[in-house]
Amino acid sequence: LGERLEEAGGATSAKEALNHRREAEMAKLRRDLEESDLQHEQVHSNLRKKHNDDIAEISEQLDLTNKHKARLEIE
Repeated sequence: LGERLEEAGGATSAKEALNHRREAEMAKLRRDLEESDLQHEQVHSNLRKKHNDDIAEISEQLDLTNKHKARLEIE
């Protein structure tokens, strides 16, 4: 009976150690995922800003072109 108890205790300790390692690995994966999400959000934000800036520039160029065209049509 004592031997079985020792075996069960050893198995329990091994399972606890395994669970601890898995929990540590899960915590690391969560941190890595959060960091990746933050980086993705930053890249997305930068791309959105660049896109909006490009659209504004193209719109300005289009307005200038239309004004120039209108002036040429008047002449």
